[in-house]
Formats: sequence, C-alpha cells, structure tokens
Amino acid sequence: MTFPQSDLTAPVPEQQPPGSADAQRSASVSGSYPPGPQPMAPSPSGSSSPAPPTNTMAILSLVFTFVVPILGIIFGYMAKKQIRERGEGGAGLAKAGLILGYIFAVLSVLWAIAVFALLNSNT
Repeated sequence: MTFPQSDLTAPVPEQQPPGSADAQRSASVSGSYPPGPQPMAPSPSGSSSPAPPTNTMAILSLVFTFVVPILGIIFGYMAKKQIRERGEGGAGLAKAGLILGYIFAVLSVLWAIAVFALLNSNT
C-alpha cells in the first residue's frame, strides 16, 4: 500500500478572503482539503522557566561507573541526595550511574573470582 507524497518544496498558494469569487473558485478546484499548518505564535517572554542545571555528581556517577564502578555508585547516591535538596536536573543520569555501577561491580567481582579460580587450578 502506498500513500501519495506531497511536495513540501512547492510554493503555498495565497489564501483569499472567504467571500471572494477567487476563494469560491479555488475551493471548488481544490476540493475539501483543510488549510495547511499555521505558524505558531511566539510565546510571551517569561512564561516558560529555564531547565534546571544538571547536577555535576550525576554526570560523574555515569562516567566513573565505566572506570571504577564503586565510585559510580557513591557519586550516584550523592547526586540523588543533592538533586532532592537543590532541585537540580540529572536524576536519570544518577539512576543510570547507580544501576550500571551495581551491574559492573557484580561483573567485576565475578571476573575476579573466575581469575582467582583459574590461577589456583593450575597448581
């Protein structure tokens, strides 16, 4: 099943006032298509508040998770506490740092156990 594609680069025809003869003639030619999208009006200044700054500890949590998982976990907890107290952004980064920190910490411990077991099996 294919759908017709409209040419987005084609010029938009000028719209006539509803009562004019040109508008009635173009309406009969174009069928019952609705008018195209209208540009949005700019929002009044001051109506939207800027996004809160991202917590630095949350960023560090995610970065250190890949280097030293324990530091990622520690920074993740510190970031969550600071975000609650200060109202900063970055809760998702802190949560990701915590989750990945736990996963990488467990994998690191399992890897260390496997290496230790392999080294002791040769004797």
